[in-house]
Amino acid sequence: MDSINANPLQNPSKRGAKPSIELLEEWSFGKDRVINAENRQSARYLLHPYTVSRTLLAAERLDLTEGFDDWIENSADKKLTQIQKWIVDKSGRRSWREIIGADIVTSCDVLSDVATSPYDVGLGNDYGMKVVCKKHKDIIFMQNFDTVAYARMAEEREKDYQQKLLDYTEHKFVQLVSRFVPEDDVSDPVNNNVEFCGQFKASFESGVRVLYKAQVDCLSSDSDEYVEVKVLDRELDRANPILGKKSLQWWMRAQLIKASHILVGIQSEHCIVSKISYMNMEELSQYWNMGWNVNVCFTFLQRFLKNVQDMMANCPKEAVLVAERKPDSYAFKFRVLTRTHPDFNLEYEEIVGPGSQKLFA
Repeated sequence: MDSINANPLQNPSKRGAKPSIELLEEWSFGKDRVINAENRQSARYLLHPYTVSRTLLAAERLDLTEGFDDWIENSADKKLTQIQKWIVDKSGRRSWREIIGADIVTSCDVLSDVATSPYDVGLGNDYGMKVVCKKHKDIIFMQNFDTVAYARMAEEREKDYQQKLLDYTEHKFVQLVSRFVPEDDVSDPVNNNVEFCGQFKASFESGVRVLYKAQVDCLSSDSDEYVEVKVLDRELDRANPILGKKSLQWWMRAQLIKASHILVGIQSEHCIVSKISYMNMEELSQYWNMGWNVNVCFTFLQRFLKNVQDMMANCPKEAVLVAERKPDSYAFKFRVLTRTHPDFNLEYEEIVGPGSQKLFA
């Protein structure tokens, strides 16, 4: 179909919409961005004092501005470079098709954003969404690209010192409430190049199989289960639709990476955390009361992926499939673009990197 609608009324909740999700492997990126074979070398473990919801004593409060000037950023990489590096690293005598074992390769963020689209419209922070798909051999690589509205917002945000500081605080919060093994020094600069990742495969009832990579904030020290770590500048409020949407996004991402709990730090306008909420995912789901249904999210995600698969089956070899939703619109419009089309972006050709193209020959 050239268009599908994310309106909840057109995506009724269906039993079996939730996919079967399998963790395939864990791996780490070091400071040099090289994949480390020691799977959990870059994994962080949540400290026990932060596994109970409470108001922190004055001496326990966390200043999330510390080290801001020394922050080592890793620009948001929406490309599929990392997952392709993993495929290259895993290749040897095994065929790359056997390693991938899926129809679509993407990231957890793309899946989560598509899945929560039914509840984006009407909120003040809806910038639309653009997903570009490129087929190499019989595998579809699916990547997120900035919409015009998002690019404009990101440019303004980059100039805003306070906003950049708020972006930093979540990374600093992770550093303060968790530790590497062996322990690291919390006075070290926050380095976003260091990542612990999981590689997952989701199998949908429709038959679509998706391979995706996700960054993991930290693990529980007791059970080795994944824990999400977030920061808010206000209390979780069931009556606030934007916070409700955030909790839905967190819940969806947690489902996709099989996270068991979430730790939320409540920070003041001066970026001081004085209260923490540690919840399992069932508790988190109680924070949206807008009539939102997570099965609707999975129903739409499955429809979207199936439509991508069906349309890519008939795409010319050098063409890409662009699925775009405008801000405040439920409709995803699908277009097949060839190199001669005026809207074709040369960056679309880089979805499958040159090194990976040689591997996948």
